[in-house]
Amino acid sequence: MGNKIINCFRAAAAILAVGLLLLGVSGFVTTVAAAASVTVDESFDNYPSAALSGSNWTISAASGSIMVVEDPSNPSDKSVKITKTNTSGTVNADRKNLAQSGQFVVDYRVKSEEIAGSKSAPYVFGSTSGTNLVSVLFDAGFIKAYNSTTNTKLQSFTPGTWYRIQLILDTSTNKYDMYIDGKLKADQFAFRNNAAESTLLRFALGTDQTGTIYFDDLKVAQLPASISMGDDYQLAIGHTHASTVTAIYPDATKGNVTKASWYDSSNPSVAQVDAAGVVTAGSMGTTTITAHYAGKATTTTVQVTDGIVLNSLQLDSTAYSLTQGSEHATVVTAVYSNGTRNVTANTAYTSGNPSIASVSQSGLVTGKSAGSTVISATYGGKIASVAVTVTPILTELLLDSVAYDLQAGSVHQTVVTAVYSNQTTADATMLATYTSSDASVASVDRIGNVAGIRAGHTVITATYGGQSKAAHVSVSSIRLDSDVYELQPDATHLTSVLQLSADGVESPVTSFSSFSSSNSAVAQVDITGQVTGRSEGTAVITAVYGESRAIANVTVRSTGASSQFTVLSVGKDTIQVHLWAQGIDNVYAAQSDIDFDPAILQLQQVVSGLVSGTPEALDSHNSSYSNNGVLTGFQSLAVQGGHLSFGTTQAGAGTSRTKPYVTLFFKVLNPSQNTSLQVNNANLTSVSGNTITKAVLPVISVTFDEAPINPPDTSAPSDPIVSATGRTPSSITLSWTAATDNVGVTGYDVYNGNDKLVSLTANANLGYTVTGLHPNTTYILVVKARDAAGNMSNGASISAKTSGGNQSASNSGDGGGGAAAGVGVDAGMNEADKSGDKQIVQASDLGAIRDGKLTIRMNGGASELLIPADALSLLGGSWLEIQKGAATIRFPSIVIQSLTGLLSKETLQGAQISFKLSVAGEKDTEALLATALGSKEAVIKAAAPVLQLDLSIISKDGTVKKLALFDKPVDVSLPYEGGSNLKEQLLGVYHLNEQTGQWEYIGGHIDTAAKQINVQLAHFSKYTVLEYNKSYSDVPSSHWAANAIQVLSARHIVNGINDINFAPQAFTTRAEFTTLLVRTLGLKASGHAPFQDVSPADWYAEAVTAAYESKLIGGRTEKSFAPQDQISREEMAVMLVRAYEGSGVARPSTVDVSLSDLNSVSGWALGSVQAAASIGLMNGRGDNQFQPNQLANRAETAQAVYNLQHLLSR
Repeated sequence: MGNKIINCFRAAAAILAVGLLLLGVSGFVTTVAAAASVTVDESFDNYPSAALSGSNWTISAASGSIMVVEDPSNPSDKSVKITKTNTSGTVNADRKNLAQSGQFVVDYRVKSEEIAGSKSAPYVFGSTSGTNLVSVLFDAGFIKAYNSTTNTKLQSFTPGTWYRIQLILDTSTNKYDMYIDGKLKADQFAFRNNAAESTLLRFALGTDQTGTIYFDDLKVAQLPASISMGDDYQLAIGHTHASTVTAIYPDATKGNVTKASWYDSSNPSVAQVDAAGVVTAGSMGTTTITAHYAGKATTTTVQVTDGIVLNSLQLDSTAYSLTQGSEHATVVTAVYSNGTRNVTANTAYTSGNPSIASVSQSGLVTGKSAGSTVISATYGGKIASVAVTVTPILTELLLDSVAYDLQAGSVHQTVVTAVYSNQTTADATMLATYTSSDASVASVDRIGNVAGIRAGHTVITATYGGQSKAAHVSVSSIRLDSDVYELQPDATHLTSVLQLSADGVESPVTSFSSFSSSNSAVAQVDITGQVTGRSEGTAVITAVYGESRAIANVTVRSTGASSQFTVLSVGKDTIQVHLWAQGIDNVYAAQSDIDFDPAILQLQQVVSGLVSGTPEALDSHNSSYSNNGVLTGFQSLAVQGGHLSFGTTQAGAGTSRTKPYVTLFFKVLNPSQNTSLQVNNANLTSVSGNTITKAVLPVISVTFDEAPINPPDTSAPSDPIVSATGRTPSSITLSWTAATDNVGVTGYDVYNGNDKLVSLTANANLGYTVTGLHPNTTYILVVKARDAAGNMSNGASISAKTSGGNQSASNSGDGGGGAAAGVGVDAGMNEADKSGDKQIVQASDLGAIRDGKLTIRMNGGASELLIPADALSLLGGSWLEIQKGAATIRFPSIVIQSLTGLLSKETLQGAQISFKLSVAGEKDTEALLATALGSKEAVIKAAAPVLQLDLSIISKDGTVKKLALFDKPVDVSLPYEGGSNLKEQLLGVYHLNEQTGQWEYIGGHIDTAAKQINVQLAHFSKYTVLEYNKSYSDVPSSHWAANAIQVLSARHIVNGINDINFAPQAFTTRAEFTTLLVRTLGLKASGHAPFQDVSPADWYAEAVTAAYESKLIGGRTEKSFAPQDQISREEMAVMLVRAYEGSGVARPSTVDVSLSDLNSVSGWALGSVQAAASIGLMNGRGDNQFQPNQLANRAETAQAVYNLQHLLSR
């Protein structure tokens, strides 16, 4: 989208006026686009300089080559070169899918490099290649054509010289005319064979022929009804004018045939015209320039003067849109016969209605009142006019109320009214943007629906046209006495319903509430809220008060206990949570699983109510407690994320129920909202005398304190400094300096990657030997310091490599555990990939070709596959497929042919094709960690190791040769390591740029079922799979376009306006949206678009050119694209549908999309708007309206491009 902040228009009426400026997008531009009557129009300039290919071409080049080549004197001018090197077989370039009947024109340029030989230039066929209609040949120094069965000489030719040939065929009469360089050479020649239509052209060198022939500028079109060259004009002596010839076809479409026409002047002494139609004035007088095309002619009269002639005036725009009181400085350009001149200061101006818009004598236009008028400029007898629309100024916004009272769960539709300077009003509800000062209390969507969420106050603000208006929102909610009820069969619980006001005051509303059960067979609830357990199972009890709802999950069972509690954390920095065992005296032991939200609460300390004294760590999870040397009990803790497993047992008499069995100390990370605490699997025992009894279904309750009794230690130790002091093929010895802490370091933990290997006490040696590693392999080893409070340092890491060796990988278990799968191992790849072993395939080992492919499976221990080069001659047109673990590489046959073509026939004997697939070494591993995982712009995770792919051919003498680029992409399927935290839509294949050391995005299609990502590669190098998770502070996860923005960011199609903001409500320019489409479709530019307001240095220039060449866009005028203008929704629909259809997908039949404002869609955009809405490219903005003339914002454009990608991938 470009890194630009886009200013909003100030009023709805101003936005509507923009629609008047957009009329040049489609049917109103003067550029002649490709006509529907033109079947073929190929200059080959935008083709790659490589072997000719494409869906409309069938190539047969076994005895030579058919290449797109550059003109040495003008590299941007490309043509097709057909070369035949031996006399066996044929070399054919067949242009298919013509489907022409009636009268049509075949126009092209052609040259032969030799006099000798016979070359088809071309043959025109009917419905099959066996029905030859017309045969044109370059044969033994002559250009020939068949008249029925007679091969007729038309003229001689000079080798290396281009000739323009034009065939005019008529399938109704089975005759044709032929022009060579504008001269009629074949008049009503008869077809060789009669046919109702033509479907194929063939340029070829046949059997027994050798040599080279070129062709270019191939066009096939219906015979035009007429041609036109524009109005008469004047030229000053010595000046030039470039002619433009337009063909008007029978269906009223138009096409540019300037290049295919030839010209003459009735009086060359007055003005000459060259082969390109450029007219040069020589002397005073009048002459007639005539253009000829396809038997048609058109003329233009040119008057040559000895001075400068004023031809016309041009204004700076075709329409002005002003707000009341604003101004616009008119710019007037005089177009002379020798160029242009700014004559603004010397022009006279008039206004058709000065009360609407006045104009000063300097050309300054001022908006006076709402309405439309015309400003005229007069200079040198010429007049130019511009339409002016004046819209009123937005003065204020009004809301339907200054305050809303809502219940949690209820929704209110905000109504926004815009008030203008002329006292008119308009509904701006759907045009405004909305924010909530506290979205946890009440949210507001993009069309103004305010939804109550929880009790509290917030402010909803509507903004439109630079004006804002706010409304205070008060939300009340209800809650039950508990979120979880645990009952035994036939036990009862009386539900209490409390209403929490926006000010935090609770009041009972049980008697005014209604109740229901989701499963009465498990738990029943009566009208008073009394819940009765019936049978083991689960049910949901729902209480409704007004529009607010609250639920409790009920579990009926005979043993165990679970409870869910609301933690009132709003406005608090810290909080203590005390868990009690109600109804149980003398608690002896307790066990619970406790879950909390780690995004809101950070666990600082856990204090058992059953033990006292000083703890001593037994291992990483268990501690004993003693008081003055007397054992008081044991405690077990295991924390992972937001889950705590807790157990405690005392030594001695039980603790009375006046004390909680556990207290949790939390730091509140997000004090803007309350959260919940879930207690599961609570089991307690009590002691009486010498008898310990397990409690049956204990009731767990909770109390809270805000200030900690003893503030916990929350400071983490410093990181130690780690070094690798010893290496063997199977081990790495680490040593480190002592870490520091505000209280004291109690130990160190050692990790291999993310896998913990060992926990060491602080008084142990500052070192450790990691064993069970693999030879010659790089590992990322981490040492973390910890203190008594459980605080951990960030971790000091080191990249270390084991020494070489022949040992097989194993877990020896001596001294501290082996390496986990880490950075050196691929899912689906055997560890032996790194051994360097070769797998040699003999010709006899190759299986049969099935389903169009020859499949070879690499052994688990092999990293290189060697195949006899001559054995692959059996491929023919089939694919070569190599499988390695879960990875698959598919080579088109042309890639193997090009590879073997690097050797001569003599050196090919005994040669081998080498394919390597191996895990990258230390250098690339470190590059991955340094440049990708360490990125600040996004959260990036590696989903696969770095793989090195390589393809070469090795001659018998050991010479190695490789292809720099593949003739056709190679299909590669790479496995990735799936996980619960992996968002597969954000995966992509990345390539290591060896020059910059940076990882560059390539793309890929994700197969979630197979856990593979499929990508097409143009060359081999180092590749990996990364998850690119980019978030923006102004696009919360609840935003309606959040997923589209996140996915397109991962695919590197959209960017934020900076590193942290996306600006979803900012408007999108035409240049930005064009760039989005070009990135999405992968389009490339070959030249430069003809727009004067798009400089080659502009960041969007290449994208605009690519879109123009692909016919996705037109200009506002012939020479203007208006790249910085903001794009309207109907403009966006037109470009989206063109992109959809240009990808080879037929436009579906338009269904009724039930949009109430279709009558406001411009005629040139109506079909595209209907199609975009029908197939899901775009949606309306609410109230059944598409709002075609409104401006598209960045969120909408991102969602639309995401929709396009989704539709094209199906």
